Amino acid sequence: MITCQDNCSIIKCGDAWDEPQIDFPFVVNDRQGGECGYPGFNITCNVFRKSKTVLEISRSEEFLVRKIDYFYREIRLYDQDNCLARRLRYSKFDLSPFKAYGRWVYAFFYCPPSIISDPSVVAYSSVILNVPCLSSPTATVVVTLSSAYYKSYQNVSDALFNGGCQVDASVYIPISSKASSTGSFYDFTTDDLYLTWVQPVKPSPREAETNVPLPKEDETKDPEVDEKRINWKKLATIIAPSLGGIVAIATIVCVICRRKQRR
Repeated sequence: MITCQDNCSIIKCGDAWDEPQIDFPFVVNDRQGGECGYPGFNITCNVFRKSKTVLEISRSEEFLVRKIDYFYREIRLYDQDNCLARRLRYSKFDLSPFKAYGRWVYAFFYCPPSIISDPSVVAYSSVILNVPCLSSPTATVVVTLSSAYYKSYQNVSDALFNGGCQVDASVYIPISSKASSTGSFYDFTTDDLYLTWVQPVKPSPREAETNVPLPKEDETKDPEVDEKRINWKKLATIIAPSLGGIVAIATIVCVICRRKQRR
């Protein structure tokens, strides 16, 4: 018989060295019991993709897991088709129970294929990203920060419009912790999707066995014990003033006796 502790041991979906280790609050659906993890942190081992680690978000969006940092509570996700830009551009999904470090507004443009060699656009190549997985022989898709929210990028947008580009959409994109803290340009066309989470409380062994949270000490009620506590409180309320008076009288008597002895 497999115990809960053994069943909830750290495991990996595959033998590859770079496959992440799965530990609480994450749980592998088909290998561990539900008590080993927390709702929303469900991992699946995809045997059709060389036992890759898969995380499902919002019950519809599956991402491959690159890395899980349990100390900093950070998970790195990537697209199985190596086109994260498509997933973030066209998918509307809730990140819960995970959170983004921040969100920046990116504008997607459909441009002529020649746009990447246009001199006026090349001047802004450091902040204009070509997205090959969204492009075609007849149109090149590029993305940059939206000038509607970042006025400093107005010149970039003007250069793209002058080059024959048309704006497709402005989308809130989750950004990495580095981009959020340093203000550096986040290249989500090649970078991973970085998310964090609030660490749930790990259940105790007894909670794991019963799947029911144990009551806290102050929530444990014993009528007999409670009645004794109440009676002691009443008695203490009555005795305390009397004791205080006795102590005060004894102190006065001692003071008078000392004065007589001195005389």
